Amino acid sequence: LLSSLIVKIFGLKNNGILCCGIWGFCGSKKPSIDKLLLLGLINQSRGGHSCGIYYENKFKKGVGTDKLFEDFMQNNIFGEMTKDCKVVLGHNRYATWGEHTADNAHPFLIKDRYAFTHNGSLKNFWDLLREKGKAWKDYDVDSVFLGDMLIEQGWDFLQEYEGGTAFLMND
Repeated sequence: LLSSLIVKIFGLKNNGILCCGIWGFCGSKKPSIDKLLLLGLINQSRGGHSCGIYYENKFKKGVGTDKLFEDFMQNNIFGEMTKDCKVVLGHNRYATWGEHTADNAHPFLIKDRYAFTHNGSLKNFWDLLREKGKAWKDYDVDSVFLGDMLIEQGWDFLQEYEGGTAFLMND
C-alpha cells in the first residue's frame, strides 16, 4: 500500500506567498482520528477558502460556512472510517486560481481513478494548455490539469512545470 501513495515536492518555496496546506496518512492500519484532526487544524492556517478530505474512496469537501477545517470537522466526522482505512488525503485551500466552490475544493478524482491534492501554482498553465491541446473550459483549477498531465505523461511533465508544487496522489 505504501507504494500506492505518491508524495512529491518540487521546487516549493513560500517567499511570503500563502500556499495551501496538504497532509495525509498512509499506513498498514487505521489512522488515529485525533492525529488526522490535528493535521487538519494545523494546516488550516495555510488556506481559508475551502477544505476537504479523501478516505475509503470518499471525497468530502467544505465550502461556505464549512470552509475552515475546524467548522468542516464538526459536520464531517471521521467516525465512519472502517478499520480497513489505510490512506487519507487532506487539503486546506488557499485559492490562487478558480472560484471558491465545492467542485474546486481538493482532493480531486483524476481520470476516474486517482485521488489527488495539490499545493502550488502552475505559472505557465495557459501556455501548457495550448501546447498539450487541452481546452481551458475543462479545467477550473490548475491542480486538476496537473493531475491529468502526471497521469498522462508521468514525472517528466514536472520538467515543464513553472512554479513550486507539492502534491499527494493515491491510486
